[in-house]
Amino acid sequence: MKLHTRELHAERSHSQVSRASSQKQLLRQLLRERDGQTSIQRQWMADRFNDEPPESAVVTFSNVKRVKRIFDLLREIDDLTNQLRKEFLSKTGMSRIPEGWSEWERGLRQEDLRGLKQTIDAKTKSLNDILSVYRWTPQVLCNGKSLQRYIDFGHFKGLSPRFVENRVVDCLLSDAEKGYLHRFKQCRECRKWFWTPTDHQKFCSDACRKRYSSCSEEYRRKRREYMKSYRLNQETLDRAAVRNARG
Repeated sequence: MKLHTRELHAERSHSQVSRASSQKQLLRQLLRERDGQTSIQRQWMADRFNDEPPESAVVTFSNVKRVKRIFDLLREIDDLTNQLRKEFLSKTGMSRIPEGWSEWERGLRQEDLRGLKQTIDAKTKSLNDILSVYRWTPQVLCNGKSLQRYIDFGHFKGLSPRFVENRVVDCLLSDAEKGYLHRFKQCRECRKWFWTPTDHQKFCSDACRKRYSSCSEEYRRKRREYMKSYRLNQETLDRAAVRNARG
């Protein structure tokens, strides 16, 4: 009886592990699909920052220069904000950014921090001035069971340039709010913009990565060391071959 109970528990435990494993696999698949779609959308945006021609004449921005300026200002504000947070902790001696608004305001009264905050305010005003040209309308949908909120970017035929620009700007603002702007990067080799779902990627392609590595001083140093070691080993093998030939 005890053996039967033990086997029953083992089967039940194995079934639970299998079910959990299947659920994890399904979750990973869904995440890959979601991230893949995000990658396609964001890379499409990065290609436009590189002045690459669109795949079709209708899929483009109505004002590319304006969108690029918004992108640049968002990145500048993001960099300055990160700098301000670091200097705030350094100047005030706090271990973390305070949640309360009053503590944050008191810390910003220091002269060094105040100047940086004024720079951020000026760039934020410039950004808001540009954003003031956009007109979006909040809307709701109700299917009888639930209510869903969405933003109406304008009803146009197909992917009109104005509709695409509105949608792209909304994506940029969303990424900035979530802290994802750093995922837009410039390739270290070709300097083209690209989007990456990971933080460590530095090149837009393997070709650029290999080309950059082959020209870097670190690569040359390792190559010199390798060739030096290779020649020494080759000389040792040659001497051994001569000794063996002489008997």
